[in-house]
Amino acid sequence: RLEVAEKSLRDQAIRAPIAGFIASRGDNVSRGNSLSRGAVVARIVDLSSLEVEIGVGERELRFVATGAPALVHVPGCGEQRYQAQVRTIAAGSSARTGSFPVVVGWENSCERVRSGMSASVRIVAQDGNPQIIVPGVSVRRDADGTFVYVPESTPEGTTAQRRSVVVGERLGERVQVLQGLQEGDVVLTTGVTTLRPGDPVEVTIIGTSGEVL
Repeated sequence: RLEVAEKSLRDQAIRAPIAGFIASRGDNVSRGNSLSRGAVVARIVDLSSLEVEIGVGERELRFVATGAPALVHVPGCGEQRYQAQVRTIAAGSSARTGSFPVVVGWENSCERVRSGMSASVRIVAQDGNPQIIVPGVSVRRDADGTFVYVPESTPEGTTAQRRSVVVGERLGERVQVLQGLQEGDVVLTTGVTTLRPGDPVEVTIIGTSGEVL
């Protein structure tokens, strides 16, 4: 009888197979309830190592490789960027979005992160051939050709100047520039539809992750 009583007592405690945090609890779990085999008790997450799944278009997929380094920014953890790595690349596209699921993982050091938070990911291209890429909204076309506006400092202030370019592939919302720009050049992206050469402008430089530089 003692052994039966001790077993009944042990059976009242449910022990998780991993350490972590309880993200959610089963709907039918409450004190005094009896649970059937296979019932969901709780969802436990291990926050020491995190993963995020992103969708990559078919044109960009050729630049991504398993093991490629990446940078992850979780807004809920402030401005810090985490060193990450591409862990898996799906063999097929998603039937819902048409993009290819890519899983990026990293070791977590942020105590404020929670399962389900949003994150932005920047993956280092693996083609070994760096290219000049600009936002697609900055590229304009007219009867005289394709061009962008760049800021130019003058004694009277900063003005917009037209710069002819030769473009290549379009990669999502960005465009490859083959000729006309060099690394480090600044292009204007706001109000370009109404700009004219010589118009005064006020320049705010935005980094690749959306931060103001």
